[in-house]
Amino acid sequence: MVNDIIQFMSDNLHGHLCLDDICRAFFFSKTYLKTIFKKETGYTVMNFFKMLKMEEAKKCIRESNDTFTQIAQKLGFDSVHYFSNSFKKQTGLSPTEYARSIQALEAKMREDSEG
Repeated sequence: MVNDIIQFMSDNLHGHLCLDDICRAFFFSKTYLKTIFKKETGYTVMNFFKMLKMEEAKKCIRESNDTFTQIAQKLGFDSVHYFSNSFKKQTGLSPTEYARSIQALEAKMREDSEG
């Protein structure tokens, strides 16, 4: 059941999703949803959803040429500023710092494979 909820959240990363939306989709009360989700995952529903969004954001930064504004829009953030703040709060790095760390890691891996 929790896996179905996680899949539903994953399928809806590109928009705004609230607890009420999830409850309606699964015919659960808020209390029941919060209880089973926290028991199974150790996270609140919405914190887990935020983590999923940030994992998708990291993937986009690593694998696409999209700007941070485009990534923010794809993930349903109202502004790139809000996206950047959320990203930093979740990961400890700004999107720019994360992108630079990926570039540095890739450069290091290239050096190691060449030498």
